[in-house]
Amino acid sequence: MIERDPSTAGARRNRQLYAQYATPQAGGAIAVDVGAMPIAGRFVEVGSATGGGGGSGAGGPGKVNFSGAIDGGGYKKRMDDPTKLQPSMIPPVFIAGVSQVLMFGAQKYSRGNWMRGMSFTDVLDAIMTHTLAIQRGEDLDHDSGMPHIYHIGCGLAFLSWYQYGPRASEYAAFDDRLFKGDKTHG
Repeated sequence: MIERDPSTAGARRNRQLYAQYATPQAGGAIAVDVGAMPIAGRFVEVGSATGGGGGSGAGGPGKVNFSGAIDGGGYKKRMDDPTKLQPSMIPPVFIAGVSQVLMFGAQKYSRGNWMRGMSFTDVLDAIMTHTLAIQRGEDLDHDSGMPHIYHIGCGLAFLSWYQYGPRASEYAAFDDRLFKGDKTHG
């Protein structure tokens, strides 16, 4: 696991390890034999062998070329930082399907036409219509020939953009939900 030790003592030890295990390479690059380090695969980025920062390795200032065991520990897991988005968690087939429906809509209407805004109720009705079709056992939309689930994804994307996008206050004029603010049903 690659970690960064920001403490003064940790930085001093990092510079010592770097000086001991770094090997200059052709073209100014520096290779670090992480496998030989006594800290079992841990390596902390440092600026230079003298600790002055601003090294000029092939990776740029403060960067070194890696040479050592390939064990999967080189990238901090995003789950460690819940503030980082993880779009890799969205199935590619879903992204592709929604994209295909958007492309179909671009040919039928015009590219990005949905960004002009439309009644929230119209979008919600379309989402519900496709949902009901799935409940009836119908997988493909008759008009596009594409799966209903991807049409639902488009509708959700539209509402997300309208309600939470950078111009949400302008799209608020299209919010015509009949039961908006009705707290009696959950």
